[in-house]
Amino acid sequence: MKTQLKVIALSVLVATSVHAKESEDMYFGLGAVQTKFGGAEGSVRGITYNEEAYKKNNYKVTFGKRLNKNFAVEGSYTNYSSDEMTSSLSAANGAALEAAMAALPEGAAKKSLIGLAGTTLTGTGTTNAKITSSATVSGRSLGLSGLYYFAPSDSFEPFVKLGVSAWNMKAESSAFQYDNAGILTPITGATGYSDKGSDTNVVYGVGVDGKINDTIKYRVAFERIRADGNIDNIGIGMLYSF
Repeated sequence: MKTQLKVIALSVLVATSVHAKESEDMYFGLGAVQTKFGGAEGSVRGITYNEEAYKKNNYKVTFGKRLNKNFAVEGSYTNYSSDEMTSSLSAANGAALEAAMAALPEGAAKKSLIGLAGTTLTGTGTTNAKITSSATVSGRSLGLSGLYYFAPSDSFEPFVKLGVSAWNMKAESSAFQYDNAGILTPITGATGYSDKGSDTNVVYGVGVDGKINDTIKYRVAFERIRADGNIDNIGIGMLYSF
């Protein structure tokens, strides 16, 4: 009987130790990232366009499992907080800008999309005419990635990552103004509008985990979501193993 009790006690001890060891492979992380995407300038069909980039400090949550010394799998959530972005369309004068927008493949639909349905731009001077609008942009992303630690050591563990990210963005635009011949005025009849976008794209990145103690590490990393125009996140965070 005593022998059986000893065997049972030993089995429980071994099972508890194994479970504790497996639990140490799980980790939770919280960090701050600087996100940047968008931003473009150029010209098309007589219209010069300029779009300010989104650039904001955001937070990121990570939950993962270390499979062995070289591989890990993790999920992440990144919140893209609201940021104000300005965009503009311009041409030689008001009449030229009106004609150029009408000549776009979208035609009148383009004006409707940017809140200018029912408006007509005028002016034939030589001073550049510009439509300016302000947009509030926000969104979020969910990611699932595999990590490869290519040179693990007791202090530092550099890695590369590859996975997929599902993201969505929303833009609320308003504050339309029209600058023709140096006079800046609100556009009569212009209305605010919203635009949404979402997709699932490849995400890749590089980083390094640094050991603070047996349960806490810090991480410095860069990742890029290969969306149209790319979504870049660079930041630092803390990881807690449990």
